[in-house]
Amino acid sequence: MRKRLGCTTALVVVLGVNGLARGGDGTAAPAQLSQVKSTAPIKPNYVPYGISNHELIGAETGARIAAGIVYFKDKDFPYVMHYDEVLICKSVKGHFEIVVEGKAQRMVPGDMVYLPKGSHVRYRSVGEAVMYFAVTPADWLKRVPPEELKAAGEQR
Repeated sequence: MRKRLGCTTALVVVLGVNGLARGGDGTAAPAQLSQVKSTAPIKPNYVPYGISNHELIGAETGARIAAGIVYFKDKDFPYVMHYDEVLICKSVKGHFEIVVEGKAQRMVPGDMVYLPKGSHVRYRSVGEAVMYFAVTPADWLKRVPPEELKAAGEQR
């Protein structure tokens, strides 16, 4: 049975007084403080394959993970994960599911899914779905073969 969350989900980095990120065990790790990024003003700019990807935090900020928001619209395409990713469902107008290793999983607002590197997935949307994403490593886009980027309508 899946547990549904009835709240808005946000990704947060907590900084200690000395400017170092603190892990769950309280240990310090060097971090570069970046500005708070808002997803509110982002308008989708769909590529021919029906996605609009907006990375807001990434390698250029010194982060070890990348994060942002991605829109799917009337999309059905297979993909092999070249990095680890967590998707958090923000909204769905229609239907959205991810098929992971042949098993379809419908996503509704508040759901999240972990997609490990090497997974064979298929994204299916009827209508529009909006997801927050976090990926590691932060330079994830460099790990995708150019021919796969081109097929998905993405750019480096």
